[in-house]
Amino acid sequence: MIENANEVKNVHFLTLGLNYINDPFTFFFVFLVCKLWKRITKAHYFWKNLCDSLEFDPPNPQSRKYKTYHSIFLKNVHQLCTYCQQDFGSKQTSISKINFKLNILQDYCLDRWNFYRPTPIFKTRINYDFCEYLVDELEPLVEPSIVKGTELKLCLNCAIKKKEFLFNSIRQLKDSIYIKLKEVKYTKFFFKDIIRVVLRNLYKILKEDYLYIEKYGGAVKNYDFPKNL
Repeated sequence: MIENANEVKNVHFLTLGLNYINDPFTFFFVFLVCKLWKRITKAHYFWKNLCDSLEFDPPNPQSRKYKTYHSIFLKNVHQLCTYCQQDFGSKQTSISKINFKLNILQDYCLDRWNFYRPTPIFKTRINYDFCEYLVDELEPLVEPSIVKGTELKLCLNCAIKKKEFLFNSIRQLKDSIYIKLKEVKYTKFFFKDIIRVVLRNLYKILKEDYLYIEKYGGAVKNYDFPKNL
């Protein structure tokens, strides 16, 4: 920490720049530039402030490993919010459930996308393009790490923001589907096969209810379901 203006000339410019950063992710990116920047970043006062605010035990100069505030932060990082890493995180079951439902719905759309792929006999692309649109819209909403089994820990603030983002995105997708229905007339078979299924289950996600997909055996409560495609 600089206490006197005369000290500025003896301080690396990076230290001055880092004083305006309050995000551990940015610090980690700075690590990658070079060895000098890595050393400066590790020693920055930011880590002490962050550890103090989280009430972590201070470093012990006598210990073999945890001698700096940066190392103390890394030691306890698994307790922190996955997104902001500036507050303690807890397991978010509700968000994991929403992610599961969106992943299943995307999987269903992907199956139907392949089903409606144009062939030399059936050359129409209207159904195929609509399924592709659904797959593309759902993909950014699915958290791959949760699908792979990684536990998502979020602080209260990030959990609220994440849930609001997902629900707002689902509402926007639902509205955009209705707009497309006004622009293009789809067959009754296609409407029942994909559009009605997606809309019904988007509503179910917003109501935090189980998905219901007939081709997946009805109510979908976990990944152990039959596929009758």
